[in-house]
Amino acid sequence: MLTRGRKLPITFPTFRERFPWIGGDLQTLHNTFYHPMPSFSRYPGRRIEIPLNDGSGDRLLAVLNRQPADDPGNPLVIIVHGLVGSEMSPSIINSAHYLLAAGFQVMRLNLRGAGPSRRTCGQHYHAGQSQDLADTFTAVNSIVKPENVFVFAMSLGGNMLLKYLGEGLNHDVLRGAVAVSAPIRLRDSQQRIMAPRNMAYHNHLLTQMKRTALNARNGSSLRPLLKKTHTIYEFDDRIVAPNNGFASAENYYDSCSAEHFLDKISVPTLIIHARNDPWIPYQMHLDREWSKDGTVSVLITSGGGHVGFHGARCSTPWHDRAACTFFRSLL
Repeated sequence: MLTRGRKLPITFPTFRERFPWIGGDLQTLHNTFYHPMPSFSRYPGRRIEIPLNDGSGDRLLAVLNRQPADDPGNPLVIIVHGLVGSEMSPSIINSAHYLLAAGFQVMRLNLRGAGPSRRTCGQHYHAGQSQDLADTFTAVNSIVKPENVFVFAMSLGGNMLLKYLGEGLNHDVLRGAVAVSAPIRLRDSQQRIMAPRNMAYHNHLLTQMKRTALNARNGSSLRPLLKKTHTIYEFDDRIVAPNNGFASAENYYDSCSAEHFLDKISVPTLIIHARNDPWIPYQMHLDREWSKDGTVSVLITSGGGHVGFHGARCSTPWHDRAACTFFRSLL
């Protein structure tokens, strides 16, 4: 396991890929083939609505699960999903259940236009929509009133989180953050997902992105444009960029890549990535001089794929155990 950035006075569990999920692709696809749905019946849950302060009238929906004793002193972990994800994504469900069993309160956030938030939002999230996270943390502080708040974000949500942390938006409520498989350099990630070896991934993601766009309030107006859109780059250039004030896909990628904000992060932050991630080149995590990013620590494993980390001798994904270890060290 390769480490970069701030040295942590804690020991993380060793990671080794679990047979037969060997290699980046099988690690990545594990949740597609095998996704048990653990029960949340022990943990009282309720729906939370989060107003966004951009004048759009959009509202995010989240689900909050508390500990059976409902002690407001229990630390809260807010989990943020990735591209085409939601509160019901298998990796999000598994992470939530593990952290609840470890004693945390857990909130699964649906980003703008994702999952249940589709019916309360006219717009859709993108990799740099960090103000939505700032609005979320403000709302959580007033609604839930937790003593300690942590954030655990996956993939595209990880880039959004790291950008938010580097912008200095409303950090008072946060104790720590973890980002898993985050595409901190969006242009490189877009090129990798469009590589010939990743066409199956690319086509699946694009189909889901189009479906989500069509299900939005103004989705019908996008139908002619979506019919002519055949790549994720075209989607970003024709849909994401103009709808969010960017001149082009290139402008969107450059403006929203978390790598531009990492050196300004002041919240204790852990970044987890795998060398064999088939979607996001790990080299972008080696190119940085992490010693300048004082509160950021980086763990790079040899295996694990993209938000996989299905390890030997343990059914809980390794990144969940590592995140829990990190959060507990900050309490």
